[in-house]
Amino acid sequence: MVSVIIPTLWKPKGFLQRLEAISKNPNVGEIVLIDNSNLHVDTSHIAKVRHIRENRNTYVIPAWNKGVRLSKYDKLLIVNDDVETDWSIITDVYSEVTEEKGLIGAGPSCWQSKKNIPELHPISTMPNCYACCFFIHKNSYTEIPEMKIHYGDNWIFDVIKAKGKTNYEIINWDMGGESEQTSRLEEFDSIKHEDLKVYNRLQATQSVSTNTCIFTTHTTLTHSHAEYSLKALLTLQDADVVWDYFVVYNTQEQNLPNKDIIELIKKYDTKNYIKQVLIFPYSPEDNKKNLLQDIRNWYDVGVSLGLQKTPGKILWLKSDYCVSNNFNEVFLQQSSTNTIWSLPTLGAKQKIEYSTVLSKLNMPSFSVIDLETYYRGGDNPNNQLPFDEVSPNGEMDYHPSINYVSHNYVYDFNLHVITNDTLEVGRQLAYHPQVFDMNSTWGGPHNLFYGLKEAKVHFSGEYKAYGIHMFHEIISENRLEDRGDVRKLHLGEKY
Repeated sequence: MVSVIIPTLWKPKGFLQRLEAISKNPNVGEIVLIDNSNLHVDTSHIAKVRHIRENRNTYVIPAWNKGVRLSKYDKLLIVNDDVETDWSIITDVYSEVTEEKGLIGAGPSCWQSKKNIPELHPISTMPNCYACCFFIHKNSYTEIPEMKIHYGDNWIFDVIKAKGKTNYEIINWDMGGESEQTSRLEEFDSIKHEDLKVYNRLQATQSVSTNTCIFTTHTTLTHSHAEYSLKALLTLQDADVVWDYFVVYNTQEQNLPNKDIIELIKKYDTKNYIKQVLIFPYSPEDNKKNLLQDIRNWYDVGVSLGLQKTPGKILWLKSDYCVSNNFNEVFLQQSSTNTIWSLPTLGAKQKIEYSTVLSKLNMPSFSVIDLETYYRGGDNPNNQLPFDEVSPNGEMDYHPSINYVSHNYVYDFNLHVITNDTLEVGRQLAYHPQVFDMNSTWGGPHNLFYGLKEAKVHFSGEYKAYGIHMFHEIISENRLEDRGDVRKLHLGEKY
């Protein structure tokens, strides 16, 4: 049976009739009515109603908490008093309300749907109007602290997700009513502001990870590079990762406007991974055009967002890299404390089309060597991969038979995930004059990694997930010399 929990101030019309309709569902064991008014409405004629008269407004979130505490059954439906629907939805969803699942709430499409064929879809971010009507197993519910009206649903959504459970939305179900009629009253505006403060504070103190991607593009990286990189991260993944912050770090807005990158993000964020997109205010006048300045700025971004105070991880992703399809899955398994993860990479040669790269992103693990891949070596913190170069056929890496050149040099600057708690020590190193030479194009990133190692930051040896570097030229107004490695300069075989 299901315990249906409904807070009310008796504002919506026809609420008594809705109670009667709910009570007739055979899977409803009780209706726990938390009456926050002093109107003394008679509900004694309605079967299954347990009328809890508060005689004052205790507000909706404390009413949820009390309703859950008082409920007799493990399967719960928490619903607004203004929702109108065919209550057979309770029977349709009943078997899906299990301890293994998280929240099951009405998706935004339900408010435009004319169908009554409900489907459950897993989601990584909470949509609008989700908490108007949601199911949850009692053992999955965690009492929501301090908040009165708003953001309690956001908090419990995040907590459940942090526990490794999946939340779901219902689609193809016709719903209507006077959505959130009570909570939108002007008299509750001040409470909304206070609830937001509480929610932000709780996020900073609870063990809910904050994940950030700093997405970087610079001169010589094209619109196509950005598109392929974003598609790999946001569309092709085998698992869901929510990006609380997605920072666009663009040093070439004159060639690739930020608005174009935003459009690509909207295009490929089909699973609503991203909660908030931020634009780094890059100014050529205030920043040196080199990698060292970029790294300093990335650390500054993390600290300015207060990420060092929260559990979580930061992906430093340049738009010339595509992450493998299993990246999110491995990302979720990586430690969130005192760790840097340098992903192994494969460099796609200039001749390789993106369609070919797509198939390479789907490998179950990083491939040191195969028929088309030359291995340049690595640092290997777990000692499970070879240190020295390996050729699949005895030919050099620039030979036409080779399409990719792989490596896992963890102290080279490529593709990295850092934990939030390493931000402060990393930032100190980035601003140390003996670590970074700001007059050099490259001189410093290696020193940063060695400094992190000396600071006892753990270097992950994980190599299941990987990245593929998409070729681009590097000569520009900021860099007049080509790649220093002569093996990378063969016509048609550059990488």
